[in-house]
Amino acid sequence: VRVELISSPQLEAAFRSAVKCTEMRVAPVFNPPGGTDADKEACLRELETHFERTPTPGRARLLKLFHGPPPGITDSICSSGLADLRTMDGGYFGSGVYLTPQAQYACRYALGEFSDPPAIPPAGTERAIMLCWTVVGNTYPVTREDYRYPNGRRGCPISRYHCSYPPGSGRHDKALRRGFDAHCVCVGPPGYQAVPVADLEAVEIVIKEERQVLPWCRVFFRMF
Repeated sequence: VRVELISSPQLEAAFRSAVKCTEMRVAPVFNPPGGTDADKEACLRELETHFERTPTPGRARLLKLFHGPPPGITDSICSSGLADLRTMDGGYFGSGVYLTPQAQYACRYALGEFSDPPAIPPAGTERAIMLCWTVVGNTYPVTREDYRYPNGRRGCPISRYHCSYPPGSGRHDKALRRGFDAHCVCVGPPGYQAVPVADLEAVEIVIKEERQVLPWCRVFFRMF
């Protein structure tokens, strides 16, 4: 429907600092390998297709990503940025700020489709999603290889980074993998868990620190 640009010198300064710090983190502890199986390599290649072209690409990679907040909080995001609040759950793929390259997927979150229970508004309702600049340095690809029970057996219904892992244990929010400042995962139905790249409906990217995300635009749309 319409797009509003966001201007916040405070948030912009924090984001520039995050970019600078990301660029400087070249020590091995900040760059562990993320796995070499085919699904993880394919997931990272998919992520790379969303990197912005920069004159001098380095360790800090920039992306334009969408966030689908619940109604009523976009003013707060515009003024103070995104926050890792975990109001719906503790995260399927680790704790952090969740974003996606796919605008339509973010709209579904803003409309309440993934709420529990779902709360789809009537036709004509206006909602907004956030378009954000995002910086990542070392991203861990969450794939079906991460769906193992504590004993190592495959076939776990949730990843080891899920807030309810191990299954039946209650809520235990999980940090991102050590040495990584983001997770990425290709998701699709049913359940929107990790799927092969060929079957993806969307990519979810989990950002570790709030200052890695700079709200840039507020995009309004209507439910039809």
